Amino acid sequence: MDEFKKQTNLSKLIIGSLKMTKEKLKFNIDDNSIKNIVEKQWNSTQNLLNYNYDIKTLNNYCLTSIKNKI
Repeated sequence: MDEFKKQTNLSKLIIGSLKMTKEKLKFNIDDNSIKNIVEKQWNSTQNLLNYNYDIKTLNNYCLTSIKNKI
């Protein structure tokens, strides 16, 4: 899915992860650490692009992976 690979999608995942980590999970983690985790999981999730998943499914999978790493 080309839509998943776009920088705008990565930026949205970073923003969503920062919000999730600080507001929902109440963790006090450095923004750069979160960004690094998001980028690693985003790259890892791209391995699923050979399958026919939609952008929402890929983003949900990626966010779940990020949450588990944090």
